[in-house]
Amino acid sequence: MAIGALAVLVVGSLALVALEVASSPLGRRTVVAGLTVLVLMPAVMLGQYAPPPYRLPQRRRWWLLLVQAVLTYLSLLLFNYRWLSLLGFLAGAVLLTLPPNASVPIALAVGASGPVLSTTDLITTDRSPLSILLSTAITASTVFAVAHLALLAARWGPTGNTPRTWRNSASGPACSRTCTTWSARR
Repeated sequence: MAIGALAVLVVGSLALVALEVASSPLGRRTVVAGLTVLVLMPAVMLGQYAPPPYRLPQRRRWWLLLVQAVLTYLSLLLFNYRWLSLLGFLAGAVLLTLPPNASVPIALAVGASGPVLSTTDLITTDRSPLSILLSTAITASTVFAVAHLALLAARWGPTGNTPRTWRNSASGPACSRTCTTWSARR
């Protein structure tokens, strides 16, 4: 169920962007490239957000975060304002992947980059910088909250009364964000 909620959030939001791209007056090659990116983005995002036992190791999530950042900003520069919602997904992924002391400033910088880009000639949009900032913050908060709820649901199990600890298969002790496997606490 937790993965289903994540899938609905990611795929549903990107489906809205896909509808905008498909109905836009862009050239055929641009639309095909944009829709290709939209196929890659859910795989990248779900790889980062998935709860154990499907969650990737921390090192791979860092690489996926880099890939997501490149795809996000490249899409913004190539396809313009229709892709501004991807900034919220990137900010949410930053909050989920990086350590808390680094994630908050970087997520704030990602959120601020949308309004900054909208005031330059790089992106043409009729949306105000405040509107872009608010939509990015709402999307990032939603991604962060749903992913954390999915992690809690995976930790507590289907009955809600059996807490689970995730164990690193290499070292054996319980761990928090970097775990790849989990087992029931006895």
